[in-house]
Amino acid sequence: MLNRIPVYLASASPARKRLLTEVGFAPIVIEHRTDEEEVVEMESRRLGRSLNPEETVSLLAEHKGQHLDMQISGVLITADTVLSLDGVAYGKPSTSADALYLLKKLRGREASFVTGQWVEYRRSESQRESLLSVTKSHLKVSASISDAELIAYVNTGEPQRFSGGLTTGYRSAPFIEEVYGDSTAMLGLSMSALRKSLASLQIPLTSLWGG
Repeated sequence: MLNRIPVYLASASPARKRLLTEVGFAPIVIEHRTDEEEVVEMESRRLGRSLNPEETVSLLAEHKGQHLDMQISGVLITADTVLSLDGVAYGKPSTSADALYLLKKLRGREASFVTGQWVEYRRSESQRESLLSVTKSHLKVSASISDAELIAYVNTGEPQRFSGGLTTGYRSAPFIEEVYGDSTAMLGLSMSALRKSLASLQIPLTSLWGG
């Protein structure tokens, strides 16, 4: 049985696709590239200050949704996640050196994952309703992680796939001692916030389940 309402995910993140698949959706992945640094820089110049983590994810999730130039009907989901440490937003480390520096900085510290997600119901090109939500979750990174462990982890290349260089799943899971809040948001998409957004848009969650 096909979805009664198609679900489109404008993200190349395997973790986000996996989350949607695990809750019964059959997401159609749309390749959509955004120069995130440029978008954030332009908004910072407009405001005359740096954006905080909540503003960053809100801006990027909404920008991705509003600038998707495709004629589709159904539910469109876009999202952005950053790690917040000392009020500063960290995305995916661009180099191994950046990843190692950040992971050492996180060692023994508490930090937050901040996820913004844009859910838009496109009944037609002229009929669209959308909602933006922001979810914050918290984690504590173990203080006992050795430099050797961090170097070995960085050498896998995995840290460059995740905001902040780590996540609650995959190889970095043993480095995280405690988690507070929505664990799915730490993987890039809050399932609880998604359900609430769908309800506000008057879309039954079950109408998006695949066969």
